[in-house]
Amino acid sequence: MPHHPNVVTPFSFFKDGIFPYTTMELCSHRTLNTLLESREILQEHEVRYFGRQLVAGVLHLHGLKLLHGDLKPTNMMMTEEVVLKVGDFGQAEDMSEGMEY
Repeated sequence: MPHHPNVVTPFSFFKDGIFPYTTMELCSHRTLNTLLESREILQEHEVRYFGRQLVAGVLHLHGLKLLHGDLKPTNMMMTEEVVLKVGDFGQAEDMSEGMEY
């Protein structure tokens, strides 16, 4: 998957015969969910800041014909620099041409 600053970068995909595994970029700072739980309210400029990053990440995925399938605050990671990244692709689907839906 091509790199995008608002999408968690996957490094490798493999299967052990039974289970599939993915190694991905570490985003250990917090999730949007932990931020929302720790604050009573977000300021309008914060909502715009995170909203723009979320939309940019989702547009990138859609441009690659990928449907995330599980967008929620716990799947929106943040870096130490407070950059929002869409992650957790366990429900993602390939929406390429020729796929049956």
